[in-house]
Amino acid sequence: MRQGIDGSQKPDNRSTHRIGCDRLILELRQFGIHAEPSVKTRGVDFFVTRHQSGKPSQRLRIPILVRAASKANFSVIRRHEKISNLILAFVWHLRSGNPAETFAMTFNEALSIAEEMGWTSTGSWQRFGWYTNNEPGKRLRAKLTAFKSTPDRWRHLTGY
Repeated sequence: MRQGIDGSQKPDNRSTHRIGCDRLILELRQFGIHAEPSVKTRGVDFFVTRHQSGKPSQRLRIPILVRAASKANFSVIRRHEKISNLILAFVWHLRSGNPAETFAMTFNEALSIAEEMGWTSTGSWQRFGWYTNNEPGKRLRAKLTAFKSTPDRWRHLTGY
C-alpha cells in the first residue's frame, strides 16, 4: 500500500500483481495444473511444468507472465516476443468490486489482437514497442471472449 495525496491508503502495483498471481495459482490448481514460481527468469512469474509425451524423464517448462489489474487493462509489449512459448495471463477486477476475470493467451495471440485493433501502427508501438488499453471497450472485450480462462483453454495452452 502507498499513501495517497489525501492521506488515504492506496493499493500499489506490486500488491495488485501479487493478488493476481495468487488468484491465478488457485485457478490453475482448480484446473489440475501445477505452476511453480519463477525465481531467476526476468519477465516470467511462473512456469507450468509437464512431462513430454513418450519421454517421462524430460520436462517441458511453459512460462507465464501475469498482467494483473485493479480494474481492466490489456497491454502488449514487443520485448515479450523474445520469451519462447510465453503465456500471458490478464487478471482483471482485483480491486474494482466486479467479479475477477482471467484471460490467457500466447504472445502471438495478444499481438494478433493488437494488430486487429490497429495498435501496432500507433506511435507508442512504433517508438517504444508497447501499447496499453486501460478501458477495454466492447470491441476488445468481444475479441477476448475466446481467451477466457477455462480448464479447456489452459489445457490447450499447456498441453496438460
